[in-house]
Amino acid sequence: MTDVTETAQHRGRALLDLGRPAEAERLIRQALSARPDDAELHHLMGRALLAQERCDEAIESSRRALASDPQHVGAMYLLACAHAAEGDNDRARHVVDGALQVAPEAAALHSLKGAILARQGFTEAALTSVEHARGLDPEDPDVVAHHAAVLYDLRRNPEAAAAVADALALDPDHAEAHRLRGLLALRGGGSKVALEASRQALRLDPTDPNYRHDLAMAMKARNPLYALLYRVGDWQSSLPGAARYAFILAPFVLNRALRPFDDHLWARVLLVLVVGAVLVMWALEPLMNTVLLCSRFARRLLPRDATLATYGFLAYLATAAGCAVTGLVSGRGEPVLLGAALGLWAMSAGQAHTIRPRLRRLAVVLHLVGGLVALAAVLSLALTGTAGALLTVVLVAGIAMLWFTSFA
Repeated sequence: MTDVTETAQHRGRALLDLGRPAEAERLIRQALSARPDDAELHHLMGRALLAQERCDEAIESSRRALASDPQHVGAMYLLACAHAAEGDNDRARHVVDGALQVAPEAAALHSLKGAILARQGFTEAALTSVEHARGLDPEDPDVVAHHAAVLYDLRRNPEAAAAVADALALDPDHAEAHRLRGLLALRGGGSKVALEASRQALRLDPTDPNYRHDLAMAMKARNPLYALLYRVGDWQSSLPGAARYAFILAPFVLNRALRPFDDHLWARVLLVLVVGAVLVMWALEPLMNTVLLCSRFARRLLPRDATLATYGFLAYLATAAGCAVTGLVSGRGEPVLLGAALGLWAMSAGQAHTIRPRLRRLAVVLHLVGGLVALAAVLSLALTGTAGALLTVVLVAGIAMLWFTSFA
C-alpha cells in the first residue's frame, strides 16, 4: 500500500469516527482505486455507506470485503447491521450466527444478535444474548448501551435506566446512552430531562438523523398534550396487532354504540369528548411540526418527509378554512361541508410521514390525486356556485384516507 493510499485509509477511518461518512467515502474510494481487493477498505466503505442509510450499497461493500477475506469479522458484523437496517432480520441473524462461529467471544456480535432477536419478538433469547455480551466485555460502553436498548425495547424501564447510567459512567460522552436516557424520559413523561438528554446526544453526534428526530420529539413534548399523545402512542405500539387495531377502531365502535342514546345528555357529552380526543390525536402532530417549522434551528430537525407532510396539512387546512368561512358568511351549507371534507384530508396529510415506508409512496400518489380532485371541487364551487358530485368524492375519499393512514 502506497503512502497516499495508506493516508487516505487512515483519514477515511478518522472521518468515520467523527461522524462524517460522506467525506470518508470520497477518501476511501480514492484508496480503493489503488487497492480494489483490499478487504478492510471495502469494510470501511460499507461503514460509510451504511452511515448514510445506503443499505444496498453497504451490503455490496461488505460482500466484497468477505470475498477478499471470508474471515473478516468486521465485515460480517457490518453485513448483519445492513440487513437489519433494511428490516431483513432473518438474514441478519443468519450472518451473525456465521460470524459467531468465527469469533465466538466477540461481545459486539452477541450484542447485535440480541438486538435482532428483540426485533423478532424473541425477548428472552434477546436478553440472554445481550447479557452474555455484557459478561464478555462489561467495560465496553457500546455493549452496555446496547443492553440498555434491548431492555428499553422490552419495556423493562428501570433496568434500562440502570444500564444507561452504567454506560454513561463508563463514557460520559456516549451519544447513544444519552439518546436512550432521553427516550426513557419521554416514556416516563419527563420532557425536561428528555430535552436535555436529546440535545446532548445531538451535540455529540450532529450527523445522526435519529438524534435529530429524538430532539424534535422532545421539543414537541414540551406541550403537555403532545407528551401525553406520545405516551399513548408508545403504549399502543407495545400492544399485540389485534389489540392495536381494536384501539384504532374503538372511537368508531363507541360512536355506533351511543347512537341509540342520542336524546341523553350524558351520551352527547361523551360523544363530543370522543370526537374531540380523536381530532386532537390527529391534528396535534402536524400542528406541533408547524411550530417547529417556525424556528430556524428546529426546522432542520424535521426529516424531509415530515416537512412535506406538514406543508400538505397546512395547504389543505388553509383551503378548508377558506371554504368554511365562505359558507358561514353566505349561509350556505355546501362550502362548509367541503371545508369539513378538506379537513379530513388535512389530518391525513399531516400524518403521512408516520406511514410505513413501503406504503409511503402509495400515500403520496393518493394525496396528489386527492389534491387535484379537491382543487377541482373548490374551483367548481367558486366558478359555478356548486361542487356537485366532486363534493361527495372528496368527502368519501377523505374518510377512506383517514382509515388508510390509520392502518398503513
